[in-house]
Amino acid sequence: MNALVLPLLFALSGPAPAADPEARRYALVVGANDGGSGRTRLRYATDDARRMAQVLVELGGVQPGDELVVLEPRSADLQAAFAEMDRRLASRAGIARRREVVVYFSGHSDETGLLLGGERFEYGDLKNAIRRLDADVRVAILDSCASGAIVRAKGGRVVPAFLVDASSDVAGHVFLTSSSADESSQEADRIASSFFTHALVTGLRGAADVNLDGQVTLNEAYRFAYDETLARTESTRRGAQHPAYDMALTGTGDFVLTDLHATSASLALDEALAGRLFIRDAEDRLVAELYKPAGRPVALGLPPGDYEVTLEHQGRLARARIDLAEGSTEPLASADFEALSGALHAARGNEDLRTVPVALQFVHGLGAEGDRPVRHASALGLVGTGAERLDGLAIASAYTLYPEGETGVVVSGAVNVSGPTRAGQVTGGANIVDGPFAGVQISGGLNVTGPARGIQATGGPTSWTARSAGSRCRAG
Repeated sequence: MNALVLPLLFALSGPAPAADPEARRYALVVGANDGGSGRTRLRYATDDARRMAQVLVELGGVQPGDELVVLEPRSADLQAAFAEMDRRLASRAGIARRREVVVYFSGHSDETGLLLGGERFEYGDLKNAIRRLDADVRVAILDSCASGAIVRAKGGRVVPAFLVDASSDVAGHVFLTSSSADESSQEADRIASSFFTHALVTGLRGAADVNLDGQVTLNEAYRFAYDETLARTESTRRGAQHPAYDMALTGTGDFVLTDLHATSASLALDEALAGRLFIRDAEDRLVAELYKPAGRPVALGLPPGDYEVTLEHQGRLARARIDLAEGSTEPLASADFEALSGALHAARGNEDLRTVPVALQFVHGLGAEGDRPVRHASALGLVGTGAERLDGLAIASAYTLYPEGETGVVVSGAVNVSGPTRAGQVTGGANIVDGPFAGVQISGGLNVTGPARGIQATGGPTSWTARSAGSRCRAG
């Protein structure tokens, strides 16, 4: 099942730019994949925490050493982390006129609190810990499930984006969730991140800088993350995510989260360039993804290094490679891309799949699978086999699992589960397709599909059309 994105955000007190020399900014960043017994272990919560800490240090005004990163804590560990942050604030009280704290959490939660291993950290305790921090500005972002229940209890409303009226009243507090209380939020293997944090980090690196002033405000960052998260979840099996909020704000100004002038290297996307861009570093990690409209230049602050940029536009793919040197700003225009043969597959994200010609698996899901999602050309599983997608032949004694779809033939002793499929499916138990199906299904027990064209044969109940779930939820 696929991940959950639910930020809860508090902004207490007034704004200051990230580069304000009279301000000192601190960050408490927490990631927890383990939500305890009965919770699906997340894959990317700790990675999201590391990415958030990195961008806050690089561009967010947090000096090296002023960030505190806590991974896989229990309740006592989180309490200790808040106490340590409080100690740092007190010990440096005379260093800057103004002190700011960013608190970020990525992991499991439910309607009443954060889930840390087998323990619960109540939302009331969390809010009290944040409010007790001796700082002029406090911003907290929670990327977790079911926080929407908090704002619903307070009369929160679903809104098109964060602070759509561009209000300058920012003193006080804000509670935000990226999903309402009855929605799922999601993480994805394709991007190795939650949808929301992936979009937020891209926005903080400059994609959200709508007015092109070289700074990304809280308003700009959240509006960008909202739009990207909604766009990327509308067609997922768990459905679209919508934010809700509860606000009590006073004061003036806007809060700057990142300052692109602080970057040591920059990628300048040409005004005429248009399409969805996927930017990977030398280790093949997806570091940024955004839709770039024509008519607006975009500058992205990135660490120096070699990058591969894939452009998806009008059903076609193109690729460019660029070297960002320390202190440089490198332009990237349409002429820098070389076309890749073939059109996009209908399933979203397949251009990022890594093809494995022959996969030999004991049980699908055991062991490291690398940073990029996988497409099998052929697979043999002693118990089960699976990946994001199959384009070929897969055989397993118990089950096959291909959530992004199948083209080819799958044979198992018990069950076949997939996304949209054009294939032959043979099993002694059940064939389950989450989406359109075209081909042949043969089972000893059951066939379940979305809209179907082809032949279905079963020894059990009559086949029917259904919709199944296939996302990994950051909740209970």
